[in-house]
Amino acid sequence: MFEWVPLLRPALYEALSIKIVLSTSWGRALGHRQALAWLPGWLQSRVVGGCWHRRYAAEDGWLHVWHTFSRYEQVRHYVIRRSVQDWLALDNDDDGWPDDERHRLVKTDDMKGLAEEGKAEELRVRLVALEAAYQARTGRGPAG
Repeated sequence: MFEWVPLLRPALYEALSIKIVLSTSWGRALGHRQALAWLPGWLQSRVVGGCWHRRYAAEDGWLHVWHTFSRYEQVRHYVIRRSVQDWLALDNDDDGWPDDERHRLVKTDDMKGLAEEGKAEELRVRLVALEAAYQARTGRGPAG
């Protein structure tokens, strides 16, 4: 997660309304605050939450089975719980992603991550399009 952070900056620079939700095993292992602390300040300010939350997992009866969910199931749970309409996932794990949701995934190579040729640009283009869709739907401009 952390080694490709510098490659996120250009992609996020053009998509000022985009907020980040962490979906990482680090969030569960370290806790959200500690995982967040590993990110640079400019990126921390964009993070609005994490898919893993002990209280929500307990409320939903998933506390002891969360680790068995695919990353897609974890992300989808957050999306439904928070009523998120415009979203995109950046992940090296595409297990469980249904075909009709793959347009929401920027799949990265396990070893190359965002350093894979063209992947950072794909993310940038997709985030700009996502922000444009959000602005068209809501009539809101960039958050700044």
